[in-house]
Amino acid sequence: MCLALLNWGLGLIAGALLAREVGIAMQRRGTSVHYPILAAAGYTGLCVWHGGFSGSAPLKVTDLEGLTAILGADLAEKVGVLPLTSTILSPRNLIATGLVVTIVPIMLWLMVPKNPESYIPAPRAVPRPDITKDTGNGFAGQLESRPWLTIALALLCVAWLLPWALDGGLLRLNPNSMNVIFLSMGLLLSGGPLQYMRHAEKAAGACAGIIVQFPLYGGILGVLAAGGVVGLMSSAMPESVGLLSISTFASA
Repeated sequence: MCLALLNWGLGLIAGALLAREVGIAMQRRGTSVHYPILAAAGYTGLCVWHGGFSGSAPLKVTDLEGLTAILGADLAEKVGVLPLTSTILSPRNLIATGLVVTIVPIMLWLMVPKNPESYIPAPRAVPRPDITKDTGNGFAGQLESRPWLTIALALLCVAWLLPWALDGGLLRLNPNSMNVIFLSMGLLLSGGPLQYMRHAEKAAGACAGIIVQFPLYGGILGVLAAGGVVGLMSSAMPESVGLLSISTFASA
């Protein structure tokens, strides 16, 4: 549940993995546990996630664009943007979420059968190959296996995040800034571009390339737009239909 308060996806996946690993660890130690309760505990983050920092409604109303999409322009103008102190960090939400985080583990403990002989053990673990850290040959191989590129990219993200956070940005947390934070953490922890992609492929399968590449494409376009390059390119485009199609193809 604590992980789900940080991010619903983190709580959903890490909670299930924790439940499984605790069951396997207890099995190795010869300690009896009722595995169905562990499995249920792994998904209790779903009880509290929307009161945490990935709640979609609280994050959307921290800026006018998101608020307008939900309430419409007229009502959004009357209500005004709502910082996290009015939603996630409000006393009412903190008390309600705190009560759930406290009470649910106690309920799970009370639900454990009194007779250890009726415990259902964890199923046998199926071993999976670990992600190894390879060192490639040549300049390209060194780039993809060493952490310098991922560190450089993460530092660019952090260079934006720190001033944003110090300027009160954490109270205006939204899905985009949440994604940047997790992207930065993943890049710093991965050990290199190759390891990062292997972790992504292990987690997301065939979708990994799209999930990783598209935020980078969006970032590149944002830099080009903010630096005025997009404006220069568009103003230099020819106006005739035939040449416009050719220049659009070339620019893409």
